[in-house]
Amino acid sequence: MGSELPDHRYLFLSDTLPTVWQGVDYANVPESGTLAVFGSGPVVQRPDMAARHGVEVLGFPIDIVAELQEMTKRGPDSIFDAVGLKAHGSTGEKLVQAAAGLLPKKLGQQAMETILVDQTSVLHTTFAAVRRGGTVSLSGLHAGAATPMAFIDISDKQIQLREGQRNTRSWTQRILPFTEDPSDPPGLDDLVAHTAPSS
Repeated sequence: MGSELPDHRYLFLSDTLPTVWQGVDYANVPESGTLAVFGSGPVVQRPDMAARHGVEVLGFPIDIVAELQEMTKRGPDSIFDAVGLKAHGSTGEKLVQAAAGLLPKKLGQQAMETILVDQTSVLHTTFAAVRRGGTVSLSGLHAGAATPMAFIDISDKQIQLREGQRNTRSWTQRILPFTEDPSDPPGLDDLVAHTAPSS
């Protein structure tokens, strides 16, 4: 424990683990329920790791909504959107984001706070795919103040929406015992793609 463990066990506490922990907590997955994760980062890059943990990776360009509904019979109980504004979206959304980035810093900040829109393709896909009465957990960063939301879909399907940027410190102490467990229950050793000296 402690100094006997590799550094990466603690490194993941700064970003990856709190993001995932909060996202899954907010997803409120019922017992024996199903959870779909959009934007699972290293899981997609390491299919061998995903298989060891019982995770099924779906690639694009399949009809993800139809595929998830077929796999779960009515749609996942919960969906965790870890993509956020990094999603691919429409040309118009891309142009608005690019234009805001070209403005002087002060004007760019003002544009972000008033007219910027996120690329929402993944967000709207989560609303379409989740089952009626299901939960969508948003931990991916969304920053567009003028982003249109499909409230008709949210209301019609009685979707519970839980969101918020990761609060790292509020999760760290809760997660620490798992990261220091020599048996590595979160599978952190699997996440290491490469190592490099710090100096």
